[in-house]
Amino acid sequence: MRVHLKLGGTDSHGKKFSEIATTENVSMNGFLCGCTFDLRADSIVDVYLTSDGEDCVGQAKIVHVDSKGAPLRRYGCRFIKRTGPWVLQ
Repeated sequence: MRVHLKLGGTDSHGKKFSEIATTENVSMNGFLCGCTFDLRADSIVDVYLTSDGEDCVGQAKIVHVDSKGAPLRRYGCRFIKRTGPWVLQ
């Protein structure tokens, strides 16, 4: 399932970022997406659904990093805090 998200936080260089990303797949507890920012495993990102405005979903932890396709990196993310609706309930 492809879902448009906005991710934000601090990258591995200490810079704040905010980027629109599209998931490659989703689950009840997380998602896989491709993005251009550089994050390390265990980083925390803020997650927003962008399909109908900007609804905060919560925070997710980066649990898998695949940077072989740089500049587009793939991140496996698992929610650590849910504060709003997710595409799967």
